[in-house]
Amino acid sequence: MRQKLASDALAAGEFPGRAKPRPEPDEYGGDSDWLAFPPERKPAPTPRAAPVDQAPGAGQGDGLNITAADWSEASSRKHDSPPPGNHVMVVRSAWSHQPRSGGPKVLALIWQVLEGPHEGKTVWQALGLHARHENARKAAIGWLRRIWEAAGCDPARLPTKPEDLAGLVCTVTVSHRPHWQNPGEFVAVVQGVSPAPEVGP
Repeated sequence: MRQKLASDALAAGEFPGRAKPRPEPDEYGGDSDWLAFPPERKPAPTPRAAPVDQAPGAGQGDGLNITAADWSEASSRKHDSPPPGNHVMVVRSAWSHQPRSGGPKVLALIWQVLEGPHEGKTVWQALGLHARHENARKAAIGWLRRIWEAAGCDPARLPTKPEDLAGLVCTVTVSHRPHWQNPGEFVAVVQGVSPAPEVGP
């Protein structure tokens, strides 16, 4: 009988986590089986909704310096990427990155849109210059050379450190592909690079 009541209680979600010690016999009425009378739990507090014309946190104390318009226009995605197509972009930063998986280091690039309606949006690119497979390493070197030449750099001069790439400007072709863990989400990838159009004086 006790095992059946315990199973029923667990199935109903009454005892999450570890089992609690048995209370004294008179806590739930003498010889009554205590598993049939679990202690009452206070419901979790319900969060209060923000006023319609005010973003959460706005105008409260020191505030967060945001308005309802700021809140509605902001993207909740981790990286706000540009749509597929060609964009004039700059290498905002470049560094040698160690993947969390423990694999070989990659050359990490953050491309940022320089102009137009998507100005400021970014795309991440990783080049496996230290890849274990020679074909993958050569493909990464080929990518690096295309970026270098598209930005107008001297192909006879070899970049020697990540900082050599910071500030390079190219026309970047961006495409979207499904996220490998969440197929319902997309990931922006660099599909190609070409020289940026010249800007007149």
